Formats: sequence, structure tokens, C-alpha cells
Amino acid sequence: MKIVKKYFPLIIAGVALVIYFSLRTKKDSDLDNYSIKSVAKVYKLLRDTYVYSQYRYEFFYKGKRYTAQRGLGEFDAKTVINNFYEVEFLPENPETIRINLNLRVNDSQRILNAGFKKE
Repeated sequence: MKIVKKYFPLIIAGVALVIYFSLRTKKDSDLDNYSIKSVAKVYKLLRDTYVYSQYRYEFFYKGKRYTAQRGLGEFDAKTVINNFYEVEFLPENPETIRINLNLRVNDSQRILNAGFKKE
């Protein structure tokens, strides 16, 4: 019984990690198979530190605006702000989103068709 008490937090953490990664894998699989592609605009830098940067982006679907945020990873914060990128989302759940900062969108007609106004 002492061994169970001793390792109980580790067991719970292990189970939580398995659940987390299985849900993440399902999300990625759903996006790979059922997503719609559109255009998103990175419009706000939430945090920019030496260690971690985070930004907010928006896109439109069926006339409704959706926002999300993500860590920048290897991308430079100053180069992504106010630019447009390809985004994938699930039509039945637009909050399930994946933005691709490697695919910058410069086509003004595509940007307008995605729901953004001319500036």
C-alpha cells in the first residue's frame, strides 16, 4: 500500500499525459482529413520575451469572427504581426484551428474573399 501512495501522483500524471496526447492526435487527424482552408491575420503580440513569444490571430467563417492564440516558436514576432497566413479549421467546430506561419498569403483577392476588409 505504501508503494501505491508513493507512486500515485506519477500514475495520475502518466494517465493525464496519455489522455492529452491522444486528444491532440485526434485533433491533428481531424484537421488533416476534414479541415477547410482559409486566411487568418496575425494582429496582436501578447507576449514577447527572449524565451517565449505569443500572438493572437483572427479569421472569419460564415460571417463570424474567430480568434485564437499561439506561441511563435522559431518565428520572429516582428515579422508576423499584421500579416496574413493560411489557416485550417473544422467547419463543424471552427475553434479547432491550425495556422501555418510558413504559408504567408499575399493575394489581396484571397484575403478579401476570406472576410477581411480593404484597409
